[in-house]
Amino acid sequence: PPKRARGRPLGSKNKKILATSPDSKPESTSGTAASRSGVTDAPLKKKRGRPPKDPHPD
Repeated sequence: PPKRARGRPLGSKNKKILATSPDSKPESTSGTAASRSGVTDAPLKKKRGRPPKDPHPD
């Protein structure tokens, strides 16, 4: 399936995450708060987007 190969199921993933939200709700909230501050979101987003350590040495 091409939709799954993309790794971006806007429906299945969202539903699955919501289903496990009750258990990961307290942790998820903490992560969101830090993300809003731009402390965990900045490094996480940069690493997820594309590690600058690879292209830098190249």
